[in-house]
Amino acid sequence: MTGTHSIITPAIMYWGTPVALITTSNEDGTANIGPISSVWWLGHRCLLGLASGSQTTFNLFRTKHCVINLPSADMAHYINPIAKTTGTPTVPPGKQDRGYTHCKDKFAASGLTQHASDLVQPPRISECPVQMEAELTNSMDLMQDVPDRKGLLVAIEVKILRTHVRNDLRMEGYANRIDPDRWSPLIMSFQEFYGLAPSKVAESRLGTIDEEKYRAFTRSDVVKQGGDMDTFVTMETDICPDGDTRTEKEMVVKLIVAQFTAVVAFCNWQSLRNERLDTIEPVLFFLSPLIVVAQTALGVAIINLSFIFDLAQSPKSFHFHLETYARRWNTLFGKKSSPPWRTPTGSLDARKSRFGNAWIRLGRVIAIFATLFQFVATIFLYWRRKDLHGWESLTVVDHGTLELAVGGATVSILSLALLLKLPGSGQMPDTLYIPEFKPDPAVIFCRGDSRRCPSWYQILYASDIGSATSASTWLICVLSSTYKGESIPFNFLSELYEAIYTEFARVFSLQISMPVFYLCVAVFFAAFFIIPNMYNGPGFKSLHTLWTIIPALLVVIAVVITFFCMFMLMIMPAVLVLIPSLISGPGSILTMKGYETRALFSQPPFTPVLNETDCLLLWKDSVAEYLWSLV
Repeated sequence: MTGTHSIITPAIMYWGTPVALITTSNEDGTANIGPISSVWWLGHRCLLGLASGSQTTFNLFRTKHCVINLPSADMAHYINPIAKTTGTPTVPPGKQDRGYTHCKDKFAASGLTQHASDLVQPPRISECPVQMEAELTNSMDLMQDVPDRKGLLVAIEVKILRTHVRNDLRMEGYANRIDPDRWSPLIMSFQEFYGLAPSKVAESRLGTIDEEKYRAFTRSDVVKQGGDMDTFVTMETDICPDGDTRTEKEMVVKLIVAQFTAVVAFCNWQSLRNERLDTIEPVLFFLSPLIVVAQTALGVAIINLSFIFDLAQSPKSFHFHLETYARRWNTLFGKKSSPPWRTPTGSLDARKSRFGNAWIRLGRVIAIFATLFQFVATIFLYWRRKDLHGWESLTVVDHGTLELAVGGATVSILSLALLLKLPGSGQMPDTLYIPEFKPDPAVIFCRGDSRRCPSWYQILYASDIGSATSASTWLICVLSSTYKGESIPFNFLSELYEAIYTEFARVFSLQISMPVFYLCVAVFFAAFFIIPNMYNGPGFKSLHTLWTIIPALLVVIAVVITFFCMFMLMIMPAVLVLIPSLISGPGSILTMKGYETRALFSQPPFTPVLNETDCLLLWKDSVAEYLWSLV
């Protein structure tokens, strides 16, 4: 072409697009930042252009979540420190050629600050004026017509779940509009940073169209989406679509029915095992329905591990160990011997004939299958709701009924095993319960024996009051309970151990993942205990002078101090979790239930609906209606 234009083949075509900082979650739970400029939007869908081998792409495909953070024009100094870095531990050859290096903590390198997201795991970036939480919906490999380059680049479609903007960017008088005169994005044009002009270059005819008219492209008449109607202030009108929704009465009735059915199933199981009902055990199950699952799993682990240990250590015959294994199995799952029944004349007699017992057993089996159907249906509806509308559609009632359903289903299956006299559900041997750290008393404890918690009424436990087994019973009750579907103790441990790893990685510039880090810690502890036991040399006896003893002594002291500090650092999170429950188990579990009750009445339908995300909490499943009608 002649005149004003000529032919050019640029290596890149960055004609000018906004810079976006994509935050994702690494496998070890840490956050990664991926600076990109291949990003654009249609409606509430965003298209990301990424290299298929980048850490951001790996994380996004694995977790399905990300946050798109848009920096302003004055934030280039945050981006340059991480511009030529990659979160991939092994830098790809192409990036090595361009001078890239691996960076584990890009937040520390850039000076940016993490801020927890509402709906996704990856954090938002506090300094960015615009932050969009997003979910992966689709992807496509680019250059499919070029076999040797196919899949090197990938186009990813994400759905915007929730948008956060700095308040000074809002257009006055509108709830959901951005003032373009106040928003100054950072633009990349051919690898250089630019900003927008301070004012409009011309008036736009498209600017006369009401932006709400474009919402037809984002709002579905079939699928409710939580993030596309978030508002800045409480809306006075009902923003939920018309239709049948869950009411306060229905939610309360659902919870009461689930609690009643689960407790009845537990009491029936206790009765089948000839356990007393006038104990604290039904109350423990009511407070934490998953306690049966936790203690049974612990009991099975103790039985199998002790069996393997006895086989390896004890010289007794295999048949003896097998008998011990079977006896412990019956102790965990079997039933106690029935006390003799006295007739009105004072003589001992059988309670029922064999024919009468058969009818009673048949009736119990039918009743157990009926309750088991309700529990399975509740679990199915919980996961159906989560799959259809996500975690944000689940209320405290939904999480609570799932707990009750899982616990109720467990005791129902164990009850069926007793009624059908399955192997391992035979007669429990008469054993004196002596609280000791030995397999047999531990199995009786995991059975949920009524003798394990004699001092349940004491709020505080110490060496001179209460009992150790009572404190342990409340401890397992606390550890097996959940809050909004999540375990508070284990979440607390996860966060603390993740923080320990992050601090070590930052201080010592470690380039390893969190599992590898804790594997190294385990190797260190193992070496500390094993090496001294294996060493048979003369030790300090071979050192004859003070100048040789002092360095060796200093090395030993340094190793011991290092071990002590590492041990305390690793054990303290567990101690912080265990101490409140051991000191006051009832106080801990009741505090958790108090928070749960407050959260229950802080959600719709018990509170007004503020945005369309809250509408998901009220969505009524037609399948649930049908299954509940069968119940």
